[in-house]
Amino acid sequence: MCIIIAKRAGVNLDLQELKDAAKTASLHNCHGTGFAVKRENSENIILSKGYKYYEVALETLEKMKIQKGDELMFHMRYATAGEVDVENCHPYVVADTLKDILVDEAVITDNAVVSHNGTFDYYADKKSNYSDTVHYVKEYLSEEGILESMRNIEYASYYQMYRLMGSNKLCIIHPDVNLDMDTFGYWNMRKKESLIYSNYYHIQPFNGYELEAASKHKVVS
Repeated sequence: MCIIIAKRAGVNLDLQELKDAAKTASLHNCHGTGFAVKRENSENIILSKGYKYYEVALETLEKMKIQKGDELMFHMRYATAGEVDVENCHPYVVADTLKDILVDEAVITDNAVVSHNGTFDYYADKKSNYSDTVHYVKEYLSEEGILESMRNIEYASYYQMYRLMGSNKLCIIHPDVNLDMDTFGYWNMRKKESLIYSNYYHIQPFNGYELEAASKHKVVS
């Protein structure tokens, strides 16, 4: 399982909180880091990924001087499907071809961008070099009307979304200036925090996984 740390528009980024959370989460999520930013009133999304060391990702992010009106998703990976490499790092561009989904290291896109925490078993192909999330994006999320239909699920229907998602969590940033970030699944935050978290790895890094299991994987080059 991975972790997604996100900041919605309208909330000031507590950079120290992000650094502290990433440090703890890195004890488990050690297979590559990436992030995406949508500036206030922008129709483009900045995506940067493939960081071997989360500290370098944070240094890059700090130089961007994230503002209150910006949206941010920060992803730290624990590989359960697919290779451990730059391409399989999150976030991904929502598109219907691998070439467009698997951007290399850095890009500015006018497509939606997604990060995932969990495993979509239906899309986990053990013979594939790509993660279950890549197949989920290509074969499902990129289909016409899917993003719109997901956005239209009201809180009254959240039980149906839970049945669809299971324990999976998604964070989606849209290029449209009129659309706010979407999060699906059960997320958590404390009142003193400026950020939301897809799980508790930022305070409990193992959650039943052993550090030795993580260390057996090669790291992003």
